[in-house]
Amino acid sequence: RGQSLGNADGSSFTSRLSAVIRTSFNGVQCLYIASGYLKENETLNIRGITLDANTMGQINRSLISVNSKNVTLNFENVTFKNFKIDGYGSLINLVGNGAAGSTINMTNCTIENCEAKGGGGAIYINADDSTLNLNNTAFNGCKSQEYGGAIYLHSNGIRINGRNNSSFNDCAAGSGYYGGAIYS
Repeated sequence: RGQSLGNADGSSFTSRLSAVIRTSFNGVQCLYIASGYLKENETLNIRGITLDANTMGQINRSLISVNSKNVTLNFENVTFKNFKIDGYGSLINLVGNGAAGSTINMTNCTIENCEAKGGGGAIYINADDSTLNLNNTAFNGCKSQEYGGAIYLHSNGIRINGRNNSSFNDCAAGSGYYGGAIYS
């Protein structure tokens, strides 16, 4: 079963997903999906939306944190901007082997100026046998103070697939660390 979020037709959404919407200090709706929200074998679809931490407010945790096995995250025509975290993966964090076998699909997405003090400025995967599929997705200006300016793959059997002009521009790992774009 899947949950969806999007604003392509201007409609709102219901179901359990509404429980993860938080209001920032300036009254703007923001999205935070906590570890444990998505259950084993569930799918989350996010389409046609821009999520900008400068207007939503910083949450200083991964925007989406998954700790359930075989979860699928589908992003299509989504822009993520300006997320920052003191830990790992400002946008997505697959947390340990609790999230083993999970899949992230990103199609026609843009990730801009996302930063982590740990590794993986935008995405941190620490879950065995997981997959990251990038299709026409751009990472621009992503940084980490450790490994993987944009993406840090930190487990066994992780697959990354890129196609249709996916790109990494001006991404950087911390001084003395490796993987300006991707570290595995």
